[in-house]
Amino acid sequence: MHLINNIIKLLKLCDKKKLIILPIFIFFISFLEICSIGIIIPLFSFLIQDSNVVSINIFDKFDLSFSINLILITVIFIFLSKNLFIIFLNNWNLKFTNEFSLIVSKVLFSNYLNMDYLKFKEFKSSEMIRNINQEINMCTKSILTIFNILLETCILLFIVIFLFIYQTSISIIFFSIFLILSSLYFFAVRKTLEEYGKKRIETGSLYLKYLMEALKGYKEIKILNKQNYFLNLFLKYRKIFLSTSRKVSLINISLRSWVEIVVVSIIVSLIFFKNFLNAQPENIVITLTIFGASLFRILPSTGKIIGGLQIIQNNVPSINLISREINLNSTKSKKDFTNKFQINNFEKIKINNLSYTYPDSDKIILNNISVDFLNNKFIGISGESGSGKTTFIDILSGLIKPDKGSILINDLDIHKNIVEWQKFISYVPQTSFLINDTIKKNIILSDNLGNEIDPKIIEILKLVKLKYLIESMQKGIYSNIEENGGNLSSGQIQRINIARSLYRNSKVLILDEITSNLDEQTENEILANLKEISEKRLVILVSHSSNMSKYIDEEYIVKDKSLLRIK
Repeated sequence: MHLINNIIKLLKLCDKKKLIILPIFIFFISFLEICSIGIIIPLFSFLIQDSNVVSINIFDKFDLSFSINLILITVIFIFLSKNLFIIFLNNWNLKFTNEFSLIVSKVLFSNYLNMDYLKFKEFKSSEMIRNINQEINMCTKSILTIFNILLETCILLFIVIFLFIYQTSISIIFFSIFLILSSLYFFAVRKTLEEYGKKRIETGSLYLKYLMEALKGYKEIKILNKQNYFLNLFLKYRKIFLSTSRKVSLINISLRSWVEIVVVSIIVSLIFFKNFLNAQPENIVITLTIFGASLFRILPSTGKIIGGLQIIQNNVPSINLISREINLNSTKSKKDFTNKFQINNFEKIKINNLSYTYPDSDKIILNNISVDFLNNKFIGISGESGSGKTTFIDILSGLIKPDKGSILINDLDIHKNIVEWQKFISYVPQTSFLINDTIKKNIILSDNLGNEIDPKIIEILKLVKLKYLIESMQKGIYSNIEENGGNLSSGQIQRINIARSLYRNSKVLILDEITSNLDEQTENEILANLKEISEKRLVILVSHSSNMSKYIDEEYIVKDKSLLRIK
């Protein structure tokens, strides 16, 4: 029942009108399938009676006569209509599942991007990539499989009704053998498939994890000669992943052998039963033909249903996982998005009695901090590692909510609308963020580039001392940045990050340890840039550097859970 609820929850993300149409399609194609089997009766009667007009007794109640021409035209019409509609329905199913995959990917990716910062830190990037890339594909495959199971089940139901009306006693034997053998097979592999599904998710995440770590730490790994360490870990879990996938495929393939056993058992039982009753040869031929035609359609349907159930059973962990991830932000309060505030003349940030303790811990990181940061100032914050500098910046930027206290901007509480506050500020982290694209796109982070050079970007490039670098490149601001900024220096990378923050025209610029990996000359150049930038906005820099004091207007140190002014 839990699985069904999760599937329904995921399907609710899609267009409900399309789901309403599906049963109509299924009913119609099932009706055509029965017609394609039923038309065999007059067709084979013609072959036996050797006449241009065929008389048929339907279910011992109706005597009907058909011309052979009408029978042949009807056969062509039914089979042509059925197969054209099957093509249409398959196309409809594929379009729907593609739409489903896209919607679920969008919702899940959006959830990760909008997730609470502390919760986001608990996730591994390899797991998030696996969920969006692999597990959603598994869910999509399951949805398509469910549609096919519904179709094949409906077709089977129509055939069962038809056969029970045609020959009740034989049908009882027929379906008793069928249900017993099919049930034995499915229940024998059900638990195994679910366990394999869990193992596939776990090992899929691990081999992606080691792959990403190795590519990210390429330089260190090469110098330390640790290639084999990461290669062996990658191969270990990749091997388990592939082995698990192989076992699942083997179970699915073995279904065909099991179906053959079912076929032989049913045919032998039918012939034995008819001989036992000493039925007329003509009746045996017609009956075996009808059951044979039905069997010809039932067996593929059975294979699809059992195989589909195996796929769903194997994908139960994926369905439950994605359903759980989709609901990550479902309980998030909407108040942050409703109470807008307007800042016309930004004067200061006022912090009152700010305190913070790590979640699920008694360790107090910041205690009762009160301070004012005035506009058009260059503020420096230092402190030992682990003292709480970054935590303070995370709180100030709205990524973390304090346990108590308030942050006011012109006497307006930023927690009345965090989203609006974050539009008001820019943040440059210690680890630079670049995309493998043009310099312009790295600055504006948008596809709306236009063909003209934006004067605003040129002014910003001058301000961060990147104008000459851009002019030296053949394509200027349309030059590509290699992955991780491979064709730029550390200082140039940081300047592009600063340029991005300035492009937003934010009133507050927050920078966290951006000079820690720079040489002294580059560091002094960037600090001088920031001093110039602070003439039109508030700049807050967290740094260990002793050079910072020469450029900043006010300096604070995070010590003993407090923020103390030292300059």
